Amino acid sequence: MFAVLVDALDTYVRTRNAKDHSKRAAFNEVNGWIRSRSTASPFSFETVCDSLSLNPSAIRFSLKSSRFNESEIINHLRHTASRPEITPPRSLVMLAAESPNAAVCRKT
Repeated sequence: MFAVLVDALDTYVRTRNAKDHSKRAAFNEVNGWIRSRSTASPFSFETVCDSLSLNPSAIRFSLKSSRFNESEIINHLRHTASRPEITPPRSLVMLAAESPNAAVCRKT
């Protein structure tokens, strides 16, 4: 499940400002997946986050934040993918904690 989330966030970051049609289509697909509130699929964003004890609303908020540090978070996620004992990206958690509308990224 973690690999699914890392791949989606990596695609989101790489294609978010794309002008090319195919890259823009990839962004639209992953952005739709992240924005969806559906839990019907075992691979929906909500279900993946729930299985990893992450707050999907906090992640959504962090992605929209002007303080979102794309390279730092994606590099951390890639590193974490090979070391599951590492906690979620600190900057993602910190941005989420600053949100008045989102709980801390890590569910309790």
